[in-house]
Amino acid sequence: MNLFGLFGGPADNPAHFSYRIPFGLAKVGERFTATRQSLVEQELMEGLRLAVGEVSMGHVFADIALSNPRREELAPITVKALADTGAPMLCIPERVAVQLQLEAESTREVVVADGRSVSVPYAGPIKVTFGNRLCYVGALVLGDEVLLGTVPMEDMDLVVNPGRREVTVDPASPNFAHARVKALAQLRLRFGQRTAQPSPPARRRDSR
Repeated sequence: MNLFGLFGGPADNPAHFSYRIPFGLAKVGERFTATRQSLVEQELMEGLRLAVGEVSMGHVFADIALSNPRREELAPITVKALADTGAPMLCIPERVAVQLQLEAESTREVVVADGRSVSVPYAGPIKVTFGNRLCYVGALVLGDEVLLGTVPMEDMDLVVNPGRREVTVDPASPNFAHARVKALAQLRLRFGQRTAQPSPPARRRDSR
């Protein structure tokens, strides 16, 4: 079968056919011929886009309260934070830092989504509350929305459920936050045992 004839190009002069058809999708401007083959290929391409994540599953948000533990007279701010499992830190807009009168402790260099490195203020401490969980962290002051990173989520033992688009406490530990310190405790124990070993007794000299 002549592909140029199938897709509307001149069969006798293929050089006039200048449009490159990706993966055989037959679409040349308005001269599109819907064939059974092209429909199947479109369905395959749609499945490929779903497989590589071209169709977004949506964002997951968490209702959290932010407060300044050094200024208890200030009311907490309740925000809907984007649970970002790809970022470690808590990020807050400048307006939140101003409302809570947070002090910039230092400056951090961060890499944003487009690959640029920028310097942003690192403010704190800030108290983060989610339900019956809380933690104290520092926050990067940037952007226009609150991002809840993995550090505060791990500290409060929270679980992100992308299917239900929600953040919950760990169902295995609903009443208290569960922290994993086993590896660190074993390391300290080994280090302590190694340094606590008694030194061999000194030999006595015979006075005779």
